[in-house]
Amino acid sequence: MPDDNTDLLRRLIGDHPDAPADVVQRAASSTSTPLLVAAALLTGDLDLLGRAARHAGTTRDRQLVAVADAHLHGNAELLHVLVRDHLSEHPDHLLAAWIAGRPLPAP
Repeated sequence: MPDDNTDLLRRLIGDHPDAPADVVQRAASSTSTPLLVAAALLTGDLDLLGRAARHAGTTRDRQLVAVADAHLHGNAELLHVLVRDHLSEHPDHLLAAWIAGRPLPAP
């Protein structure tokens, strides 16, 4: 059974209208790397991404932070390489695929 953060991230990926605000609110006190990454992508807040990096305890989480960092910095080429590599190892990682499908920030 998925935990509350996993359920919330699935609602975000599924475009539930309340999910973005819930992710950002929960991120304020969370140590969950995926939740912090999602909040960083939603807000553009690099401090949230820094917190995600500090709490990334697995290779999967560290790769997710790198994917988000490339996205937030608008580095499309690096983003695509990192996402392709990450999803080849973790094909079920919906959050990484969601990040890859989001528009890059305007320069």
